[in-house]
Amino acid sequence: MGLLLLISPPGYGKTTIMEYIANRLGIIFMKINGPAIGHSVTSLDPEEAPNANAREELEKLNLSFEMGDNVMIYVDDIQHCNPEFLQKFISLCDAQRKIEGVYKGRTKTYDFRGRKVCVVMAGNPYTESGERFRIPDMLANRADIYNLGDIIGDTATDFKASYIENSLSANPVLGRLSTKSQNDLYPMLKFAETGDGEGMEFEANHSSEEISEYVTVLKKLITVRDVILKVNQAYIYSAGRLKTTAPSRPSGCKVRIVI
Repeated sequence: MGLLLLISPPGYGKTTIMEYIANRLGIIFMKINGPAIGHSVTSLDPEEAPNANAREELEKLNLSFEMGDNVMIYVDDIQHCNPEFLQKFISLCDAQRKIEGVYKGRTKTYDFRGRKVCVVMAGNPYTESGERFRIPDMLANRADIYNLGDIIGDTATDFKASYIENSLSANPVLGRLSTKSQNDLYPMLKFAETGDGEGMEFEANHSSEEISEYVTVLKKLITVRDVILKVNQAYIYSAGRLKTTAPSRPSGCKVRIVI
């Protein structure tokens, strides 16, 4: 019915993938900042916003309604929003395809039947208090919901490799490798992880010095990647626990990663 819900911890690429899809479809990407709207906002009327930031986001939202066609409305970090506010989108995302908005002080009913208008909501599985985020049932029943953490499933190896793949162009050494052949990355990545170079085959020609240089850099990137993955898992674990009073950090305590 035109509503997509994406739920995952930060950094899984929810916003990036929807920006990419909007670009490829040739539609306008209108991002609405959920934290700026906040828990206190329940109305779509900018004049009822409690502060300037919330008012600006509501004005952007109503502007997207006014556009009326060829627009993707992306509401980010919905765990910071009031469920009553989110439920305002129910009539837009069911068979009615209508929503009440306020544009430049005038109340309007927007009818999007037959229009290219979609709503994407992205959120974190947990709120800032550490409690599990609950999507309003009436909204969830009208949405396609994807938990990106669950979807990874048996593609965890590909997910881990994506950290390396996305960094290739930013590194001058690996940039040369990707220019020659992207496919040659994978046997070298396996060599860097396992130390087993037997049977390696490449599409492009690489000198032994180049292979040694590639593998050296990949080993360092693997270390960085593994730290990032551990931090992400620690975040998921900590976010799933109710917050308690944290012990104070000893004076001068520092955390450092050495590669």
